[in-house]
Amino acid sequence: NKATSYGLIAAAEKAGLKSGDRIVEFAGKNIMSFSEFKKELNKHEVGETVEIVVVREGREKTLKIYLSEYKGE
Repeated sequence: NKATSYGLIAAAEKAGLKSGDRIVEFAGKNIMSFSEFKKELNKHEVGETVEIVVVREGREKTLKIYLSEYKGE
């Protein structure tokens, strides 16, 4: 199964992603737009662990994200 942006956001929140964080790197690739983010995410499968780098309050923070299937709420 391909990972989805909804699944990533849910997993990222569990790993510490907060409202206002801006994703600038995903699995070693610089992210400049949401379309770039989706393109990189689509290269990964559910069950993989990837690192993302976010900017929070002007500082970079690295989070490890386990890509899980999005089950909705």
